[in-house]
Amino acid sequence: MKTISLDLIPELTANQKEIDRNVQAGRSAVISWAGLTRKSSGRVSEYLKRQGFDPEVIPKVIDSLKEDRTIDDERLARKIIQQRRDRQQESRLALASRLANMGIDSVVIEDVLASEHPFELDQQSAASVFHQRFGHLFNELKAQQDQLDALDFKRKCAQLSGKAARFLSTRGFSESIIVDTLRQAGLMTDGFE
Repeated sequence: MKTISLDLIPELTANQKEIDRNVQAGRSAVISWAGLTRKSSGRVSEYLKRQGFDPEVIPKVIDSLKEDRTIDDERLARKIIQQRRDRQQESRLALASRLANMGIDSVVIEDVLASEHPFELDQQSAASVFHQRFGHLFNELKAQQDQLDALDFKRKCAQLSGKAARFLSTRGFSESIIVDTLRQAGLMTDGFE
């Protein structure tokens, strides 16, 4: 932890020494609060405000913590995106919202999403989520197709596609991506949407 005896630096004004002491106190408070968990700069700022730190000191505390990488919004964003892969995949929009709600800076969010989750990945993610969540149900339905009459089969396809569409929309996928995903899976045909 960075601590310097401010009394050893004679050219600092009394006001600057007080600000520096407050920055050190803020650093100590954040490190004690965060412990071993990673926090975003937004969450740290909110914490310091709740603790009553001077609004002039808060950005300095955050800058100081960023310098020694105690706060690293980019690393935290990449970690969250990695965690949201596999069965928990979400759209780019949902990931951006999740990261913003965690207090990560919007510029960092855009930069990380550009490299980790480009727009083109949403279609693949939606298809992956569909197959992981509904693939077995779709395969069972296809296996029963010969045993069902055409109208009953279409009704069951409509039920499954509605359920899948609702689920995909909760993951933040756009309507066009959802429709494309269901079409590719064979659940939507031209006359039956």
